[in-house]
Amino acid sequence: MVPVRTGLEQNDRLIGDVTLHADEDDPAGGEIGYSLASASMGHGYASEAVTALPHYLFNMRAKEQIIAWADTRNEASLVLLQRLTFNSVAGETCESWFKGEWSKELKHVMTRRAWLELHGENDA
Repeated sequence: MVPVRTGLEQNDRLIGDVTLHADEDDPAGGEIGYSLASASMGHGYASEAVTALPHYLFNMRAKEQIIAWADTRNEASLVLLQRLTFNSVAGETCESWFKGEWSKELKHVMTRRAWLELHGENDA
């Protein structure tokens, strides 16, 4: 499946984006990504956007887990993923070229069970 990407806008200005990979050939999982302009950080936009993705993947697509990668220097993103019940995977990192320099990204995983427990839902 081609990734689905959508922009986040405020006052007709692009302030960020979210990306979703949910391959039909892999019924178990999906992967999400997101970025936000520095000036728009701290207003809950990333939280709102990232919260909608697990809801869609678990409730509408019946996925069992979601993967997200976060730059280890981005404390706000690490906290957001933890708050949403993503767990970091010890030792699973990758390096990527981002904004003109190398960065280390840490893999995070959220399970369907953790999401359903967080939201007081029963797994049907």
